[in-house]
Amino acid sequence: MTSRHLLTALLIVGATAVPARAQLRMGPFEGQVTGFLGPAVPTVGTATRSVGGSVSVIDPSGWGAEVDAGVTLGGDIRGGALDAQTYTVGPIYQRLQGRVRPYATAALGTMRIRGCLSGCQSVVVWNAWGVAAGAGLQLRLTDAVAVRGEGRFFSAARDERTLARPASYQFWRVSAGLTWSWEVS
Repeated sequence: MTSRHLLTALLIVGATAVPARAQLRMGPFEGQVTGFLGPAVPTVGTATRSVGGSVSVIDPSGWGAEVDAGVTLGGDIRGGALDAQTYTVGPIYQRLQGRVRPYATAALGTMRIRGCLSGCQSVVVWNAWGVAAGAGLQLRLTDAVAVRGEGRFFSAARDERTLARPASYQFWRVSAGLTWSWEVS
């Protein structure tokens, strides 16, 4: 290669050079924290109150991740009332435009369950892997504050018919809550 060819190649490369984009540039994420309460209604048994909270981070496309924790309150376990704590993590999709923002989520996690042995002679506590799926709506009151309503179904991952668990363990949590949102750079 002659020096003239080298100079021509360098000029062509230099004239067509553009900045390298090795990483995607994403816009700001939205962080959300929600406190909620409402009834927990088992497929078998008596409904109880439920409280909890969730934290999510959502990217500009509407996809994100959510961590959710809930606990049931009160109720007579011996009478068939639901008594469980749930801790889940999973994806969430939410429409990020407008005042009304629907969303859907699915999750995996653990359930800490209190229940009766056969005949309800004693109360026992056990842990089970669980799955959850749900959907809801946020109504934005301001850019930072929204009210939220949802229905979410929880189920123990396996139907273990043992003395400590005589039937499948599934329930619906129907809740209303208040959401606070902020921009995460």
